[in-house]
Amino acid sequence: TTVDDLSNFAKDHNEWHLGQAMFYAYMFAKRMKLEKVGVLLTYMKQSNYRIRKQIEKEYTFSELSDYINYLIFKIYSVFKESRTDEGGKR
Repeated sequence: TTVDDLSNFAKDHNEWHLGQAMFYAYMFAKRMKLEKVGVLLTYMKQSNYRIRKQIEKEYTFSELSDYINYLIFKIYSVFKESRTDEGGKR
């Protein structure tokens, strides 16, 4: 829930909210051996829960797997770079 305008809030926070939802969708799809899984983000206005903005997506397991691998590589690259900047070697 938020007190902000829902369209702006969803736009400003969509990347990390959707990323988190995709991570959970990946884990669920893997466990249940699903080829496709749907994700639904729901933003609600705190002052009136009837005011909602919903974002619905469907992903294949392959798309989710690619996204998770991208995130792992991205995090590893940042970690590796920070270790190199500190003089750390691997």
